[in-house]
Amino acid sequence: MAYQSTWFFTNLPKDIVEILEKDLKSNFDDKLKPSKLEGDYINENIRNSKNAWIPTSHWVGGFIWHYVQRANRTNFLYDLSHIDGESMQYTR
Repeated sequence: MAYQSTWFFTNLPKDIVEILEKDLKSNFDDKLKPSKLEGDYINENIRNSKNAWIPTSHWVGGFIWHYVQRANRTNFLYDLSHIDGESMQYTR
């Protein structure tokens, strides 16, 4: 039986994390829209966040895919070949 979630301590250098944050902010923050609830409505008392979609062709896609595959191999064992819809949700 697999765990519901898994976690990896990566020890990524602070510089890499800052590059990732800077790139996401400069390329995707202007695309952020309020997150909607089921029924396609916005209620910030329930869900106060904004999201955008990052295409998997962006370098962050490959970076994240590595960890998705790692978590899958060590815990879930699904037959994964790609990220659904070729995009990843970015939420603030």
